[in-house]
Amino acid sequence: MANQFYIFAKTLLEESGETLNKFVKIDNGKIVEIGNERAEELKVIEVDYLAPGLIDTHVHGNTGKDTMDSSYESINQMSIEIASYGVTAFCPTTLTAPKEKIAKALSAVNEARIKGVLGAEVIGAFVEGPYFTETHRGAHPVEFMERASDENVTLFTETFNESISTIALAPEIDENMSNIPKFIEKGIRVAIAHTDSDYETCMRAFDFGASVGVHLFNGMKGLHHREPGTVGAILRDDRVYAELIADGHHVHPDVIELVYRCKGKEKLILISDAMRATGMEDGVYQLGELSVVVESGIARTSYGSLAGSTLKLIDSVFNVEKWTSASLEDAIYMASMAPAKSLGIDDEMGSISIGKKANLIAIENRELSKTWVEGKLVFDREEQ
Repeated sequence: MANQFYIFAKTLLEESGETLNKFVKIDNGKIVEIGNERAEELKVIEVDYLAPGLIDTHVHGNTGKDTMDSSYESINQMSIEIASYGVTAFCPTTLTAPKEKIAKALSAVNEARIKGVLGAEVIGAFVEGPYFTETHRGAHPVEFMERASDENVTLFTETFNESISTIALAPEIDENMSNIPKFIEKGIRVAIAHTDSDYETCMRAFDFGASVGVHLFNGMKGLHHREPGTVGAILRDDRVYAELIADGHHVHPDVIELVYRCKGKEKLILISDAMRATGMEDGVYQLGELSVVVESGIARTSYGSLAGSTLKLIDSVFNVEKWTSASLEDAIYMASMAPAKSLGIDDEMGSISIGKKANLIAIENRELSKTWVEGKLVFDREEQ
C-alpha cells in the first residue's frame, strides 16, 4: 500500500479548471481517482494548490551541468535540480557543435531515457542546431553550421530518432526545407529557429509540417509592417506553437501580453532555455562550444548575444501571471498542457486527469512546495 496515497487539495487545477476541496488518489504512479471524498483509509498529504507538473521542452542545463557534457550523470543531476523548478518532464537540449559531439550527447540522452533518472522524466532530446544560418546565430558557432544533407538526416532519423523529440532548423535553406517531412515521418517534431526566413518561407515550412517557433523574437527575423517576417508568420498561423522565454530579458513583459493575445494559452509554450549557470553564481560558463559571461543572472556571448537563460520554469509561470492578463491557471497551462500537446504526449501527462501519470506540483503562497514524478516525491521545500 506504500505506493497508494491521497493528496487533498484545497484548490485543484483539473483539466476542466479549478475546483475546491478535492481528493486525488495515486496508485502505482498514476492518478486513479478524483473526488470530494476518499474511499479508502490511506495516507493523505494536504496541499493548498495542486497543479499538473511542468514540462520544459527546451533546456540546456543547470547547476554546472549541460546536455553537451554527454554523460548520464549530468542529465541525471539536471533532472534532480529541475524538479525543484516544478518540472516533471523535460527535453535535454543540444547546441550547434561537431556532429560527433551531438551524437555523444544524444547517446547520453537515450541512456537517461532508458535507464531512468532520479528527478524529472527525460522525454527525448531537443536538437537545436546545426541546421541554422549565420544572420541570427545567437550562441551557435557558425563554423559548425550545416545543411540537412541526406547523410545528416539519416544520422538523426535512423540512428537517434528514438532519442529525439524535436529538431530545429532554418527553413530558408532548400535542403532543410525539403527534409522537414522526413523528420516528421520518423516522429520527430520540427521547429524553426535561428532563421532569417521571410513570411512566405515560414508559411511553406508550416505547410510541410513544422509546428513550433523557437524562443519567439530571439534568433529570427523580426516583425515589420511591410514584411511580417518569421515573427509575423508564427503569430499569424494558428497551427504553430510559439516558445517564449518569460524572464523579462529576452522579451519585454508588455510584448509577452501581445503574444498571449495573439496565440492564447493553447499555442503558447513557456520554456526556460536554461543553461548550466542556472542555480549558480555569476561568472564565466561554457555553453556548447562557446564561453559565456553571466552577470546579474543574464548570460551573454563575447559578441553581446543572449546565450540561453538562468530562468526556472516555475518563475516564468509566475512572471506571466504577474505581467499579463493571463490567470495562474492559464500560465500553468502554457507550461504543462500546451507543451504536452505540442509533443503529442497529452494522453499521459500535462493535466490532472484519471489515467494520467501522477506528475504533480503543489504551490503555496505563490511558491513551489512539492513536486511528484509518477507519484514519487522528488522535491519537498520543507525538507530542503
